[in-house]
Amino acid sequence: MGAQPNKWEVFAIVAVGIFMAKLDTSSVNVNHPAIARAFGTTLSGPFEWVVIAYLMVVASLLLTVGWLSDRFGRRRFWAAGLALFTLGSILCGAAPSLSFLIVARRLQGVGGAFLLALGPAILSDAFPLHERGRVSGLNAVTVALSTSSGLYCLLLPPAFASAVIVSVGL
Repeated sequence: MGAQPNKWEVFAIVAVGIFMAKLDTSSVNVNHPAIARAFGTTLSGPFEWVVIAYLMVVASLLLTVGWLSDRFGRRRFWAAGLALFTLGSILCGAAPSLSFLIVARRLQGVGGAFLLALGPAILSDAFPLHERGRVSGLNAVTVALSTSSGLYCLLLPPAFASAVIVSVGL
């Protein structure tokens, strides 16, 4: 059996995953017009599924992922979630059509559910009871920063904002 990882390294890794999963929601929301233009569509109709697909999958899987990870191991499920989220992000960036983008967002949502459901549980496992309040607060700061960071994409030139979004999340 190997040595236990440093709790702050665990926090850093989990925080990056949570940051990406939350940033993905806000950055897509504020960049709707640019994404719609890229696919030659309007903001209504099928395009709405670009956001809905991700959120619906995340919300529907959170409890199931937590339950399964309690039985089969959090670290394994978290790593699988990161892989799925990353693959979904790559596919979103390479999406040739709106339909493909929506399917890729669903895959991204599966990975995002793993990251968001398991992050707090992994942190709770890594930190002793007397430090859990502090690490929970830092996790909340990570969530707040990632959610608000998507809004800052509006301040960037469109080409640069798109590059940031593709490289970090969508």
